Amino acid sequence: MKVLNNKKLLRIIVAFVLLNFYCNIVSAQNYGEDIKIRTMLHSFYTTYISAGCEDLSTNYEPKLNRIKKRYCTAKFVKNLTSRTETGEIDWDPLINAQDFNPKWILSLSIKRNVSRINQYDISYFDDYTHKESTMKVTVTKQGEDFLINNVLLYDSKWLFN
Repeated sequence: MKVLNNKKLLRIIVAFVLLNFYCNIVSAQNYGEDIKIRTMLHSFYTTYISAGCEDLSTNYEPKLNRIKKRYCTAKFVKNLTSRTETGEIDWDPLINAQDFNPKWILSLSIKRNVSRINQYDISYFDDYTHKESTMKVTVTKQGEDFLINNVLLYDSKWLFN
């Protein structure tokens, strides 16, 4: 059996320590981004649901559109608007419903999908169906901000293919 000399052993130890240090830095960066993304998604959904629950006698669509423009990519908003106006979709895929319920905010849950990069599962308990409703959204970084850029539709197809 060959014995490692001191230089080789020292190189192996240094390489292991550097690799471990690098992995911890990458993990910390991902954790920091994850917190930022979750905060953005929570802010979006609480604001969006609250705006959708305003008095139905008022036109709350312009307010919802402003919120979407703030938290979603322009391409996503354009595609969503186009598919809604043509009647291809007759519900809001961001909430997986046609109508809003303020109780959703109380049960709102945001979890990172560990099997997909930048995908998050947003869920809430729906009193109407008596089931948990879940939306899968992806986010992208634009400048310093993270924005929603896709949502999984009911037929397991992404809004953007």
